[in-house]
Amino acid sequence: LGPLSSGSIGDRVGLTRGSVSKLVGRLEEAGHVVAEPDPAHRQGHEVRLLAHDERDRVLAAFRRQVRATVRAAVATYALHREDRLAITAGLLLQVVHGLQITVDRETERAWWDRAKVRRRRARQAAGLD
Repeated sequence: LGPLSSGSIGDRVGLTRGSVSKLVGRLEEAGHVVAEPDPAHRQGHEVRLLAHDERDRVLAAFRRQVRATVRAAVATYALHREDRLAITAGLLLQVVHGLQITVDRETERAWWDRAKVRRRRARQAAGLD
């Protein structure tokens, strides 16, 4: 989509400005995005996705696999036929739900990994390790 204002990102994903600001800050810290002042708005920022070889490779492989799986299911079960559209919609909802569960698990796993690092650093700073 190109650079987006932080307000546009919030509108697209249903987050408040404060939440978007925190999220963009974390993504910028991790090297995934860069936030630059928006020339059209005094207080706004344009957020641009940075190239990240590993992330881009994983996402491209994931997208290819999803497309191939959906194409195979549509062809195998003739899901493109009008009398099977309700079944198709149900299956797609099931796939999306499964993907959301996976994303949630990975997000939780990443949070715990970061928490372990924070705890270790705090213990080291306190001289306990």
